[in-house]
Amino acid sequence: MVAVMSAIVQWLGDDVNYRFFITDAIWTSSGDINSFTDLFRSQGNHWMYVNGRAVAHTLVQFFCAMVPKVAFVICNAAVYVGFIWLIACCAGVRCPLCHPMSIATVAVLVPLAFVTKMMPSCQIGFVWMFVLVLLWLRLFFSKRRYGVFASLMILVLGFLAGNSQEALALGVSAALGIWWLHRRFRIGRWRTWWMLAFWCGTLSCCLSPATVGRGTALTISLSDTLVYMVVAFRMPYLLLAVIGWKCLRHRFSFKKFYRKNALYFNSAIVLLIFNLVIGVYSNRQLFGIELMSMLMLLRMLRGHAFSKMWIAIFGVASVAFCARQIYLAEKVSDQFDEIERLYVESDDGRVYYNRTLASDNMFEREFKIYEDIMGFGARDTYRTVARELLRRHTDKPYMRIRPAIGFIPRNDTVIEYAPHHYYYIFKEGTRSEITFESKPQIWL
Repeated sequence: MVAVMSAIVQWLGDDVNYRFFITDAIWTSSGDINSFTDLFRSQGNHWMYVNGRAVAHTLVQFFCAMVPKVAFVICNAAVYVGFIWLIACCAGVRCPLCHPMSIATVAVLVPLAFVTKMMPSCQIGFVWMFVLVLLWLRLFFSKRRYGVFASLMILVLGFLAGNSQEALALGVSAALGIWWLHRRFRIGRWRTWWMLAFWCGTLSCCLSPATVGRGTALTISLSDTLVYMVVAFRMPYLLLAVIGWKCLRHRFSFKKFYRKNALYFNSAIVLLIFNLVIGVYSNRQLFGIELMSMLMLLRMLRGHAFSKMWIAIFGVASVAFCARQIYLAEKVSDQFDEIERLYVESDDGRVYYNRTLASDNMFEREFKIYEDIMGFGARDTYRTVARELLRRHTDKPYMRIRPAIGFIPRNDTVIEYAPHHYYYIFKEGTRSEITFESKPQIWL
């Protein structure tokens, strides 16, 4: 299912911009990435001007610019297998192969909890990086004794995992600090170094010039953040439902629950506070809380698994959701193919086509695996459609999309159809030419 969704989604937005060399802002990227030297130079600028996730976006730009799409499709499917496996292991399943019900429980929950675009920027930036953090935690808390070489590898992995994604690493860093204090600093020499490496990686991500700049630029109100959290959360609700059920059965003790899940609970609380402070504008910001909630949920369940009935219920929900998303993603791909056909036939690069949203449902428009060929402001993917088509057809002029004759967009989608423009409707008569004049914040 993951492979199908990854293959069918048309790359737009940031994933087109990552095909080119980054000098400052991502939407101004230009020039091909022809070597690893170009890649690392581009990512150096990315760390300075875009964000501090050097590990994630080095991989993102590698898959966007240097290898064919099929490589990402195969790797993404393989990563999801590892993701499900590691979630089960970190939830307490000693041998996942011997516990198919636990694996099935995780498999049906993951598609519902981590809904994001099936493109490198989102998949690598979040799911792949979560796998990196879970793998490092698995090694960090393992009771095995490692040699010097293996310990050094875990040290390097710790730094990379810390730099991976602040939506998870920040909470894990704080939770490890609390655990360290609780153990009165007696955790062993190598574990201390591993933890310090993870902290350094997290700081390199959170304190990069780009990250600090973006953080200070966010102006999202607390009320908007709370409303978005209420709408976006998945696993926290399921966790609270299981806790409520156990309370009714008089089988829940918060003290016992906290003692068994202190690392995950503390991580979730820190991430919750962090997101309340900076403001939430995307469900991806909450993925760290979703993951911690899922791990605590699995640790509460008998045998770390749902019953067959609940697995069937969530399984049907997951399949239905994925099928619907595949259908919508196909609609976007069909639009892109039609625009490309019209572009190839055009002599001057002008394409007369009525862009539409794949879905008018507000929830589907917010939580989806694809990118619409329309947007507003700096997110208008029309620009990246033009860039992608120019990359494919270098002998053609720059594409400009114009609405086809007789098209009147719905009132509630006008802002996404023609951002920052006057909106004209001619009900009678004809006009040989219509001029759109750009005036931000003015609507007619």
